[in-house]
Amino acid sequence: MSILCRDRLPTASSLAKRRVIQSDSCHLCNTGQETADHLFAQCSYVSALRVRVVASWLGQPPEDVTSVGHQLESFKGMIKGKEGQKACIVLWLAIVWQI
Repeated sequence: MSILCRDRLPTASSLAKRRVIQSDSCHLCNTGQETADHLFAQCSYVSALRVRVVASWLGQPPEDVTSVGHQLESFKGMIKGKEGQKACIVLWLAIVWQI
């Protein structure tokens, strides 16, 4: 998770910049440049997954987000209290694992 927060993930965009691969497009939705923000907040495939997981666990849809930081803040604010915040972090990690 720390590599995600520091924008050190080996996304297609970062790999293309280093000439490891040629295309920087998202392999999940094929509609955008695969950056960390796209992959975890803007990708239509991941957004649908996030809605499905959050709605089934919490009974409410998540808010729309545009960046990784916004998504983390959104999850942290969904359930109040220390235990609730821990649960939301686990939920967020479950979504990341599904990707």
